[in-house]
Amino acid sequence: METRKHRRWPRVLAVGTALWWVGVTWGVPLLIRSTHSGRLPFLSQLMPGRLGTPVASYLDMWEPIARASVVMVLTAAILIGMTLWFRQYAAARRHDPTPHSPPPAGMGGLFLIAAFLGLVTGVGEAYYATLRAFYLRKPVHDLFEVSQHAVWMTPLANLIAFTLVGILLALIWRIARGRIQHQSIVVVLIWLGLFVLSMTTGRLHWVAAVLVSAGVAVHVGSVLTPGAGELVRLARNSIGWIAALVAALGMCVPGLENLRERRQIAEAGQPPPGAPNILLIVMDTERAASTSLHGAELPTTPFLERFAAEGVSFHWGLSPASWTLPSHEALFTGLRAFEVESRDRPLDDRFHTLAEVLARSGYVTAGFVANQFFLNDITGLDRGFGRWEDQAILPGQVLAQAWLTRNVVSGLKRRVGIHQGLARKIARDVNDSFIGWVDSIDEGRPFFAFLNYFDPHALSPTQASQPPVFNHPASVLARWPRRLELHSGRNL
Repeated sequence: METRKHRRWPRVLAVGTALWWVGVTWGVPLLIRSTHSGRLPFLSQLMPGRLGTPVASYLDMWEPIARASVVMVLTAAILIGMTLWFRQYAAARRHDPTPHSPPPAGMGGLFLIAAFLGLVTGVGEAYYATLRAFYLRKPVHDLFEVSQHAVWMTPLANLIAFTLVGILLALIWRIARGRIQHQSIVVVLIWLGLFVLSMTTGRLHWVAAVLVSAGVAVHVGSVLTPGAGELVRLARNSIGWIAALVAALGMCVPGLENLRERRQIAEAGQPPPGAPNILLIVMDTERAASTSLHGAELPTTPFLERFAAEGVSFHWGLSPASWTLPSHEALFTGLRAFEVESRDRPLDDRFHTLAEVLARSGYVTAGFVANQFFLNDITGLDRGFGRWEDQAILPGQVLAQAWLTRNVVSGLKRRVGIHQGLARKIARDVNDSFIGWVDSIDEGRPFFAFLNYFDPHALSPTQASQPPVFNHPASVLARWPRRLELHSGRNL
């Protein structure tokens, strides 16, 4: 009876969580629509203002509640499941008069445990960051930008970090020649994983995180054998499945991005005859006075000077806001910044964006963004774009997505005087992505592309004194001949 009970609780947790998710995601909205339409008279009394209020307003009020409840219930189910499994294992060890002790872990076993705990920590950290950023639409502590690729970047970064720590601890254990038990090495690794997860949330002071993580790690270690052989067995049986899960999630991200682009093209209307291509370039934080096009003494923008001589240039203009996000919201909507500025929520559907209007007119749309801090897809500025590339797949981006590697590498960089961001996306990355995209799209449709450069924002004084540093659009604009004619003959 006890064994059957233990086998039942994982199913109960899984089914209960799934039913809750289906209920709050589809069931309650259906109930709201039915009540608002009057099909449920006994509930319609709870909506006294329904006749003068559109149903969308009630759904908008319910959506954040539903999102928060799903995250809370899912997280609680995971924690309860892990707690019950641990209690079940501890009880079995305590009541078995002749427990079978697996062989102690060797050097390879310690490396395997370190890699396993790194992956588990990375999955937990990615779970928290991605759900908070993309599902709850809230900022993540100590991290300006969360990449959609965090589902595999964060586990990979933690795998590397924990493996290195495991190698160091294994060497210490080898040098100590048996004076340190395997169990102690494992407790340190468990403590590190719990400490990282505690610091990721930003809810605890680091001293409290150290103490709480140490208490839990020691308690977990107390039920392990001195050789920690059972954890080696768990890692050997589980690490392949966890790695497969991370790889599958990683492959889903580009698949979903491609699906989004194909869906937009399928739903787009027919473009008007002779519709031109549109290229919108923003050089983030660059002062007009710093460009030779607008009077700077250094020849910082020679290509733009030649380009402007064949077109139209404006020598006077004011930004709609003093910082990036509302300026781009105004740029994309044509409204004033104070009408659309939203610090704590993404740009909502009340405002039509330039990309949405052009997409409905048959344009293929894409955005290639270097300012990953305020122009990522969490802000809602990607609405209307079939493709929106903000977070780059770079080694620095992988390290930036995990709390441990981000803080260790950032601390080392500050000590040696390097102030560039870990995941800095330079102009060449933007150019290469855009040019590759242009070469892949259907030439029968015009395109609208938005390019955002971030290089002037993080230039050192030495770099800023070496012209031409503000000439990064040149390689994009110079790709085509004099009038920017594409190989299809259409003009930009």
